[in-house]
Amino acid sequence: MKYIFEAIFAVAILLIADLQAQIIEKNKPINHTVWGLVFVTLGGIGLWFQFSWWFAAALVIEHFIFFAPLLNFLRHPRKPFFYISSQPKTGSIWDKWLIKIESIYPYLYIIAVIGFILIQWKL
Repeated sequence: MKYIFEAIFAVAILLIADLQAQIIEKNKPINHTVWGLVFVTLGGIGLWFQFSWWFAAALVIEHFIFFAPLLNFLRHPRKPFFYISSQPKTGSIWDKWLIKIESIYPYLYIIAVIGFILIQWKL
């Protein structure tokens, strides 16, 4: 069941990234609080059916490794894989944090991918 929900969560990440890319293209603001609550709600639904801290960690890491690259890929014009908002004051809390550690973002990404793979064995 967990793997099925992870696949559903990945599809939701793709759809939300596409929606946000369209919003950005129209120069409309992204309400990060609302979208954050959408992701928390989706994760909560999965955890409702089968709770484990490993599963919760897997969903958080899944969001980290898939959302931003998908959003960057779906934007027009496309942004680099590790693109961070050039306007962190209007970006998300995540953008504000990443801009401070931009030089190590690729390394964090690699660590997250490895962590996601390793967590799959715990599920």
